[in-house]
Formats: sequence, structure tokens, C-alpha cells
Amino acid sequence: MKNLKVRLQKSGFLLIIVLIIALTGQSCEKLFDSKVCTLEFRYITVSVVDGDENPVRFDEVSVTNYRTGDTIDLCDSEPSLCIDEIAGSTEMGYYTIFHDGLRGDIGIRPLSVLFEASNDSVSVQQLFLIGDDGCHVYNMSGPEVITIE
Repeated sequence: MKNLKVRLQKSGFLLIIVLIIALTGQSCEKLFDSKVCTLEFRYITVSVVDGDENPVRFDEVSVTNYRTGDTIDLCDSEPSLCIDEIAGSTEMGYYTIFHDGLRGDIGIRPLSVLFEASNDSVSVQQLFLIGDDGCHVYNMSGPEVITIE
């Protein structure tokens, strides 16, 4: 009878060990499959300067989904970007072209956006390719600075 108790205890202990290993293995897989994202709100900007590296201010600025031709409203999903001091630090020649609030617009493939800006003396067009890493948007292709000669 004592032998039977020892066998049952060993088999019960073995079952518990197997269950722990199985559950631990499953949770490890889930840990490796998941992403850890930062809480920061990222946005993509472009700086426009002249040949002397002075900021260029534009009267008209637009960002368009290159594939569909739809204008992207940067303020609709993130109104705080439209406060004059932040919105574009246009006095310093910085223009927001995309941000995390628009991640839903990207889809499976990267998104091509066309940045267009003009004033009385000059106009600029630049294509950007925007990616989504599962947490934030990022600039896959396109300059950080546009220099107007």
C-alpha cells in the first residue's frame, strides 16, 4: 500500500511539473510574439530650408495620400497639432507630414504621401513612404530636410 502511495505521489508530482512546463512554454511564446510599445506620440516632420539654411515659410501646405488622391487632415485625428505654436513650427521651417494618430490609414503596405507646399516665390513637392512598425509610424523613404536652391 505504501508503494502505491509513493507511485501516486510521484505521478501527481510529475503531472504538475508537465503542466507547469506546458503553461510556461505557452506564455513564453506569447511574450515573444507581442510587442512592447512606448507611450510616446510620434510624428514625422520635414524641414524646408533655403540655400543658406534659413527656414522657408509656406502659405499653403498639404499632405495627400498618393494612391487615392485624398487630402490627409493632420488636425482631424490630433487637434493639438494644429495649435499655432506646435502645428508645424512653420516659423522654423518644420512641417508635420504624418503622425501616430493616422496609423489606421496605413494598412498592410506602407503608405505613399505627397507633401506639397507653396508661397509667392517657390513651391515644393516631395513624396514620402510611411511605415508602421506595429507601435508607431516612421519615415521609410523621404528626406528629413528639403533644401530649396
